[in-house]
Amino acid sequence: LISASGTKYAATVGGLLRYGRNAAQILTPFAVVGDDVTQVNLKLDEFMATPSDAVNVRRTLGLLETRILQELSSDSGVVHIDPHAHPPTRKK
Repeated sequence: LISASGTKYAATVGGLLRYGRNAAQILTPFAVVGDDVTQVNLKLDEFMATPSDAVNVRRTLGLLETRILQELSSDSGVVHIDPHAHPPTRKK
């Protein structure tokens, strides 16, 4: 995520990325945002390793399904987010 204040990294457990020329919106029940891509990935993995949280997230994703399908059918600026994909880590 690039803005006037700098670059941030985000990871989600799935959902929908809606974007336009000047803005982006992530529709997801859980996302992690931070300055370091490795730390963002570790925090997301930690969250997903907690069974009760993962179950709640999956339930919430199910509730979001209708909204996501509506967005996909009505907007061309929509990209599906693969919940199993991790962003690449930075090489040092």
